[in-house]
Amino acid sequence: NRIAQDDTGTTIMIGDGITQTVLNEDVDAPRNVRFFNNIVHAEGSGSATFAMAEHTGYTLDHNVLSGLEGSPENPGGTDEDPQLCAPGSATGLREGIEGYRLERSSPARKLGAPVGVHHRDYLGDTVNPVHPHAGALQKMGC
Repeated sequence: NRIAQDDTGTTIMIGDGITQTVLNEDVDAPRNVRFFNNIVHAEGSGSATFAMAEHTGYTLDHNVLSGLEGSPENPGGTDEDPQLCAPGSATGLREGIEGYRLERSSPARKLGAPVGVHHRDYLGDTVNPVHPHAGALQKMGC
C-alpha cells in the first residue's frame, strides 16, 4: 500500500470491507520510530487500527488519520477526510497514483512537519521543505 519514499509521506487507503492493522508492535522495547506526514484513510465499512504496546518508542505526528478506530495521539495532525481526488480509479499505473492527489481544499494541505531541502515525492515533484502536504503526492488538484 505504500506509494511514497523517504520522509515525504505515505498514502494508505483502506477500502470498503477491508480490515487492516496499520502499525503493529507488541514488544515493549523502544524502537525510536517516527510515523509522520502520512495519510491513512479507511472508507465505507473498511476499518484500520494501530496495535502498539505502551512503551514501543513509536511517535506519530502531522498525519491525516481518517476513518480509523482508536487512533493514537497525533500532534499536528487531523482525523478529517483527506479529500483525495479519485482513489481507486486507476486505468493504468500513473493514473492510479494521480488519483491520490489532494483536492485543493484538503485538510492535508501544508499539514506536514518540515522535512528539509531536496526531497521529491513519488512522482518526482518537489516537496516544500517547510510546509509539505501530508501524503505521498505534493502536486494538488484533480
